[in-house]
Amino acid sequence: MHATHWYIDIDGTLTTAQMREDRAFSTGVAVGSYGTPDRHYPHGKEAFYTVFGDPDLFHTDQTMEGAEELIHRLKQLSGSVQLTILTARPERHAEATHLDLVQRGLWLPSMRLICKPSDWLQSSASFKATVIAQEMVSQTSVACYLVDNSQANREAASGATDCTSFSSCVDALEWLDHQGTDKEGEHHE
Repeated sequence: MHATHWYIDIDGTLTTAQMREDRAFSTGVAVGSYGTPDRHYPHGKEAFYTVFGDPDLFHTDQTMEGAEELIHRLKQLSGSVQLTILTARPERHAEATHLDLVQRGLWLPSMRLICKPSDWLQSSASFKATVIAQEMVSQTSVACYLVDNSQANREAASGATDCTSFSSCVDALEWLDHQGTDKEGEHHE
């Protein structure tokens, strides 16, 4: 059993997804900025995911600042850390997602990849919060950390379990650098 669990998002956290986001806007399947109340999907979320989630375009994403360093810093703690990539990307793209992470140097053999099941009809925030809560309920004396650019995802996870959250890989790295001075359970936005 691992004493510490780290859950890390992909799109907007490990990678930019900007070109795929721009494509979603230009094709009209997304309107409004990600994570804001004005965000909506005129042709439905499935149409958005067909464009935005096209695995042939994963390679167009840029790796975010701090992503490689965070993965490799956590690798140094591998004996006591369970590292999970937790993404709202659909399960049908798990293989392409894994391959993209490997090619970017963002994959370790001990990692897990959890993608959103196609039959999950609720929000990505509820999906991530449920996964984390289910895994934490069966553990004792476990620290939980979530790195996710979505405030809704961080709030849902923190509401479901005692999970410290970070909005970026850089924030998580800064916390790791100063871990001894931060209060346990402090949330970083």
